[in-house]
Amino acid sequence: VAHRTRTHCKHGLVWMGGQHSRICQINGVWSGSPAVCVTPVAAGKSKVVFCPAVLESTGHGLFHWPETRVDEVRTISCPFAVEGEVVGLASRQCTGSAVWADSNTQLCPYLSKRSRQLQKLTEATISHNGTAGRKPSLHSLATFAARTQAIISANGVVNAEDIRMTGALVEKMMDAATYVLL
Repeated sequence: VAHRTRTHCKHGLVWMGGQHSRICQINGVWSGSPAVCVTPVAAGKSKVVFCPAVLESTGHGLFHWPETRVDEVRTISCPFAVEGEVVGLASRQCTGSAVWADSNTQLCPYLSKRSRQLQKLTEATISHNGTAGRKPSLHSLATFAARTQAIISANGVVNAEDIRMTGALVEKMMDAATYVLL
């Protein structure tokens, strides 16, 4: 009970799904789903492996990434464009292990000014005077919370991605608060 296991595919096999890390729970059942590793070669022919189709929500909109062969880069149009501007493109690579890499949506406009500000804040670090390795102060946490609140209460319609990013910011602040209080 409470033992953790980390799974990796043997050499020559390709990761197809499941959790890399699982915990033996109090009821004796492992958390998550078991690892799935497959051989890329079947009957002497190369088996085609794909990254699954997924939906990804970002401050730039909702992206529908279609099923894509491993080691290929998929390029799609941005979900929306600013009136009078050319529609940008987003890209994402399906890695050799059939797992999607981070998407590149930099050429896509943000849903709103608020979305852009929230995205920048989710990338920020709560620190003590910007010094790495030091505990954040209550003042830096309060300043971060005030910045978040100011962005959220700014004018404009709230969209689902703004709500998700706000949740991520609250989680980040809770983690920092726990660290400050230790």
